Amino acid sequence: MKVLDLFSGIGSGTVALKRLGIPLHTIVHVEHDPVATYVNKFNHELKDDGIVHVHITKFEDICEPDSLEALIQRHGPFDIVLGAAPCQDYSAVNARRKGTTGGTGQYLLKVGEMIHFIEKYQKRRNPLIYFSENVVLEKKEIEEVNERYRGIPPVQVDAQDFSPCRRNRLYWLNIPISSIAEATQVSQESLPILEDGGIMPEEIGQAFPMAIKANTFMASKGRINDSRMMKVEQVRDSDRFVIKTFSVREREIMLGLPVGYVSEPVNTLFKELTRDAFVIPEQTDPNTDPEGRKHWSDFLDPTLWHFQEKCRFRFKMCGGPPFAKLEMTTPQENSAQLVYFDAISYSKHLLGNGWSIPVVEFLLEKVKDVCQTTQSYQRYSYHFPWQPYSSMGNADENVDGTVEV
Repeated sequence: MKVLDLFSGIGSGTVALKRLGIPLHTIVHVEHDPVATYVNKFNHELKDDGIVHVHITKFEDICEPDSLEALIQRHGPFDIVLGAAPCQDYSAVNARRKGTTGGTGQYLLKVGEMIHFIEKYQKRRNPLIYFSENVVLEKKEIEEVNERYRGIPPVQVDAQDFSPCRRNRLYWLNIPISSIAEATQVSQESLPILEDGGIMPEEIGQAFPMAIKANTFMASKGRINDSRMMKVEQVRDSDRFVIKTFSVREREIMLGLPVGYVSEPVNTLFKELTRDAFVIPEQTDPNTDPEGRKHWSDFLDPTLWHFQEKCRFRFKMCGGPPFAKLEMTTPQENSAQLVYFDAISYSKHLLGNGWSIPVVEFLLEKVKDVCQTTQSYQRYSYHFPWQPYSSMGNADENVDGTVEV
């Protein structure tokens, strides 16, 4: 199958399709964040998964009829369109949101228009499958968006019914789904998720078992580690507790991703940029260097040069070698105030923009009905470490990559 993945981010949609065993021929990823694209490539294209991966940076380059027609002719016809338009103009936590009239709010409408154009242009016997996600909108906004999706209303699903964390979202899709009521509440209590003996604050003094959910992971720098991301760890031989926030690993697991899916590539990228674009060039004398290298571009892998164009960098002093920690901005070209992230906070930022894999997998499960065969993908046949919900009854690995005997 051929997939057009709009605002593909870290590749959550690819993970869900692979876990479902959908035979994938081509995926066109459209994503402007180079770090998210790096994570996507690291986990899929660079793993030689047998899929043709095409990466497009600017959504605007393919959203108009002429450019979209050229895209279909070159990489289509498409069987599936996935969409994860930016949510800033719809999010309730954004006091400056402008809904469908906002600069980012229009992308959700545009995705619907693109789906309609692809359907008409391809005129295929089998209907185009589409799946578009966003936060919960106001009623009047939903009505306006529905018009771009042929009047089909969205399905509202909260990830707390499928996983240990909340993520209440709307999904516009044109495939049948099983009853959401069939999904049973999944508790985080006693799950092997929180590290170092951590527990949810609500568990302290709890008189009887209850389903406890982590709050929705956010993407903005000011919210990725706020009080809603809190867990506690009890001090040994004491009744005192230490307050911490969810780690990258814990967030990966609760979203249904393999451990290290985001952290491993992001840490690799930050280390390589630090070493080859800053540290080694500073320590190298061009007059004595046998290769005569003078500029950072002489040291850094050319495939990473574009980060210099999309992001800005700065260093903060730290207590261990190389005694400076790299921070970089997201590619918010029109932002008046730049926000810098280190490797850990950038990982959390990307996860805050990601999808809940159990939910997306549940909603896309019927895609298997239109496939004549299934495909097994290494690393993506794993169990979620919670019960009772699990769509991978024949899985042979856990989410952390360990194999069940």
